[in-house]
Amino acid sequence: MDQRLTFLLFTLSIVSINGEQCDFKDQECITLAMKRLYPVVVAGDASLGVEPSDPLKKDKIVGVFSSYNYTLTNARFHGFSNCDVREAKFNIADEPAEWHMFLDCPVLKIEMHYQMNGYVLSQWVMGEGEAECDFNKYEISFNGDLRKEIREEGNIYIQLSNFLLTHLDVTEKATFTFNNLVSGDKERSRNVNYLLNNRWREFNSEAQGPAMRAFMGVLIDHFNQYLDEVPINEIFTY
Repeated sequence: MDQRLTFLLFTLSIVSINGEQCDFKDQECITLAMKRLYPVVVAGDASLGVEPSDPLKKDKIVGVFSSYNYTLTNARFHGFSNCDVREAKFNIADEPAEWHMFLDCPVLKIEMHYQMNGYVLSQWVMGEGEAECDFNKYEISFNGDLRKEIREEGNIYIQLSNFLLTHLDVTEKATFTFNNLVSGDKERSRNVNYLLNNRWREFNSEAQGPAMRAFMGVLIDHFNQYLDEVPINEIFTY
C-alpha cells in the first residue's frame, strides 16, 4: 500500500462522533455515523450533485425467470426516506476494504408500467398496464468493496463498488395490484391478482431480485455522488 495512504488510514482509523473516539472496527460507532448519513444522502443535495432517493427512479427493469418474464418501465420506488440503518461496517483500513449496510424499511411502494408473460405460480399471464406493489417491513442488506483515493488536499475519499444484496425479506406483508394482468379477461385478471396476494411471499421471493438490484444500484450511485464530494474524515465526524 502507498505509504501516504497507510499513514492517513492509521490517523483516520479513529474519528470523533459526539465527542467520543470512533474506531472503524467499532461497528456500533460506525452504525451511528451511518444512521446520521443515510437521511442526508436520501434527501439529496443539488449543491453536491446528489440526486434525491425518494423516490428511486428507473426507466427500465427486465426480469427473466424459467417460466415467465417481466419488463418494468417508468418505475418509481417510494419510501426510502423512512428507512433506518440497523447496522453498518466500513472496514476502511483493511485490504481489501469492504463495507456492509443493513436497512429496515417500514413501508415501501413501487409504481410502474409493466409487461408480464408466462406462467406465474402455474397460472398463465400475458398482460400490460399500470401496477403497484406495496411492502410492509422490508429488510435489505448490502455487502461490497470500497475503493479509496487520496486527493491533492490530502483527504481520503471512498466509493462503494461491486455491491451484493445479501438479504432481502418482507417480514410482514406484500400487496400486488396489476391492472390487465390477463389481457382482455377481467375475471381471470382478478383471480390471478388474488393468487399473487394469497401467495405473496412465494411470488415476491423470486420476482424481487431484478427489481431490487436495479433500484439499489441507483441508491448506491447516489451514495457515491455524495462520497465523491465529502471526505471520510467529515463523514464519520458528528
